[in-house]
Amino acid sequence: MGVKVKALKGAWWLFIDHQGKRKAKRIGVGKDGKDLAKETAKTLEARLTLGDLAIVAQDSAVSTFATVAEAWLKKYPTRRAIRPSTIENYSSFTKRHLLPFFGALPASDSTPHAACWLSKLTISSIRRLAMNGRVSSSWRLT
Repeated sequence: MGVKVKALKGAWWLFIDHQGKRKAKRIGVGKDGKDLAKETAKTLEARLTLGDLAIVAQDSAVSTFATVAEAWLKKYPTRRAIRPSTIENYSSFTKRHLLPFFGALPASDSTPHAACWLSKLTISSIRRLAMNGRVSSSWRLT
């Protein structure tokens, strides 16, 4: 168990290590940052000694792509004036194409996988989307 105060890259940090769980928090810069870090370290040591583990608890609410997409599909129509058919198209595309591939991934990890997802689109599926007017006419399909 321990809370350490260290200077790193011009800022003061708290490094918390308790029962195999670790966290690092940036506190501030300069003399005020150092004083605040030392004061906070004492407070955290006391809380950990009393059994308050909320400080080092892992963030269990990691948002998946599916939860973010569903929240967006609910919120977007309230912020923009769009037709019901447009939101139906967005919802359908998300459920049929995006969620099967990205759904279970953490939202922060979704972007690197986009290139892989795009590479799995076949020419025939792109042609089908183009025939339905869902792909820009600037795409060249050979």
